[in-house]
Amino acid sequence: MPPAGASAGGEQEPLVQDFKKDTRRLKGKKYHVNKGLINTLTMMFVPYAIFAGLLLFYVYMYHLLFHVAWLLSLVVVLISVVWIMSDMFTVTGGQWYVFFGVLCMLAGLTATFVGLYIYFGYTFQFYKLGGLRTYSNVLPAEPADSHADAGKIFFTADSKVDITRAVGFQAQGGVYCVAPILDETQIARVNYWAVGRDCCNSRASFNCDEAWNPDAHAGAVIVDTGAPQVSFNQLDFYMKGTKEAAALYDLASADNPIFVRWVLDPSAMQAGFWVAGWWECIYWLIGYFLVSMPLGYIFNLCAAKRAAIQQKELEYDMM
Repeated sequence: MPPAGASAGGEQEPLVQDFKKDTRRLKGKKYHVNKGLINTLTMMFVPYAIFAGLLLFYVYMYHLLFHVAWLLSLVVVLISVVWIMSDMFTVTGGQWYVFFGVLCMLAGLTATFVGLYIYFGYTFQFYKLGGLRTYSNVLPAEPADSHADAGKIFFTADSKVDITRAVGFQAQGGVYCVAPILDETQIARVNYWAVGRDCCNSRASFNCDEAWNPDAHAGAVIVDTGAPQVSFNQLDFYMKGTKEAAALYDLASADNPIFVRWVLDPSAMQAGFWVAGWWECIYWLIGYFLVSMPLGYIFNLCAAKRAAIQQKELEYDMM
């Protein structure tokens, strides 16, 4: 009598034979990783495009459409969250949208913070100086309140920075330098101060901008950026420096003095803010590109490997 599982001719029954054959094949099977060219390019370039577009919008359009800028950031974050949550618990596809959503959210948040940093540090200064008034032939004795709306001030030819009565106020890892702007007449109250950062010693030293240039008689006004501050802003530190200088050199300072960068041409400094902001954008765009491309490739590879593993697990579950 033939053994169990075999036919009269000595051959295995087909069902048993197929079962054993499939079991052996599955135990030694290696999962196939299909990275997909479209998925790879999407994972690499779409988050970078979000970063670049949002960054440039913040830097150059925030002064006109700040509410639209914040709305765009919110939309990017919300869509990224939807992508992440929609694919968080799926058992096929390798949770590709989770990886993709994380990259898009990272790009949106980074662009928002970097864009605000560049805008308030550079672009805002350019637009602010251009939007304020320009005064010419100003005497240092003239009250600061009479030029409260100034963006550029051209002083009289005999006006100069009194380097001998400069003070460096140390705060938050930097030295905030102040020096009174005077002329040949006796001034009862200092209304205008030349300022700078990390360009002086603690006493009687001032090398900021063009303080040593005898042809320089103008100032680009330091304006409040309007950005939220963690503690103090630079105007607070300059004000503290003026109080220290007034006490040290027996000077009287205006209650609300005007702080300026002492330069030959304030318009050139204004243009310099625009150029500096542009180069800051270029550096960040290049830097994020170098990070985003390999990160996108790695995330897509992780999703593809997970999709292959999930497929193998499904094949086992179907046995």
